Amino acid sequence: MQNMQIIESSYFLGKFYEKRDLLSDARREYAIGDSQSFLPSQFALLRLDSNTTRALKGITHLSKMAYAPATLYLAREYKLKSDFIKAVELYKLASTQGDKNARLKEADICADNEGALYQPFKAETIYLSYATRSHALGMYKLAKFYEHERGISEASYLWYKKASQLGVDLAKLRLADMKRDGEYLNYNINEAIGEYKALKDYAPAKVRLGDIYLYAKGVEFDTQKAIAYYEEAYRLGDKKIELKIASILYEGYAI
Repeated sequence: MQNMQIIESSYFLGKFYEKRDLLSDARREYAIGDSQSFLPSQFALLRLDSNTTRALKGITHLSKMAYAPATLYLAREYKLKSDFIKAVELYKLASTQGDKNARLKEADICADNEGALYQPFKAETIYLSYATRSHALGMYKLAKFYEHERGISEASYLWYKKASQLGVDLAKLRLADMKRDGEYLNYNINEAIGEYKALKDYAPAKVRLGDIYLYAKGVEFDTQKAIAYYEEAYRLGDKKIELKIASILYEGYAI
């Protein structure tokens, strides 16, 4: 028991180092678990392996051992290669291995109307199976699917609302967008701003607030406020927004 605690501690320490790009330190910690055949540590080392062929061979072996994260990794790889048939097969396998969200990823492929496996009825069936079990992400994805297929309607709005009530930030953001644009909901820029502000640690909401002041959407033009919100988004992880900040400063709008 004590040995397992040490292995798990080294694994989480490895994750800590990996997030900070201290990869040699991360590998050292993961190696402790790898020496004891701890699957999460083995998988982590394989992900960091610079030898792609060896890494994929090892991850495939872990997938065959019913390790769901390895199966999901392989599914993503096949999806990136546009081998959607193999990706769907692996998402189904990951579901049987215990990953509760794997079939949502399968539905995402079936919902893509530009993809080779576009099957809207199947996508809707899977999303509904999650949503009707009060699965928050499933509710959001069903709402997004309905909006994409039919435009904003009572069905899409109600599922966004239900997902929002269960704490899905993306759903809250979409409802605020509707008020900002007067799209399905009545236009109310003040309520939209309040709802964006309520998403305190969510970078996309900060970007929306910045855009409102930069493009004067129902408020006075104010680049200083816009930049302040963009900088918050940057601190919250949106690194792409740095280019927008630089562009504003370069054009002299912030003077």
